[in-house]
Amino acid sequence: RDGQLTFNNQPLSLEALVTELKAVRRTQADLNVIVRGDADGPLQNVAAVLTACRAAGVSDVGISGRGSHGG
Repeated sequence: RDGQLTFNNQPLSLEALVTELKAVRRTQADLNVIVRGDADGPLQNVAAVLTACRAAGVSDVGISGRGSHGG
């Protein structure tokens, strides 16, 4: 909800995410990524992460949404 981005449970910026993903791809060429967005968060945040994945060369990307609170 607060727009915080994390990778391996560590907060980071979009630019740092691209760097981290590129580093991981050096040892795992078939890297896949699951983007978990909060149902109450802006879709723009998820789109930005998908763009970062693409910039890092990650083509196997899935999306998992977290349910909204209050039903």
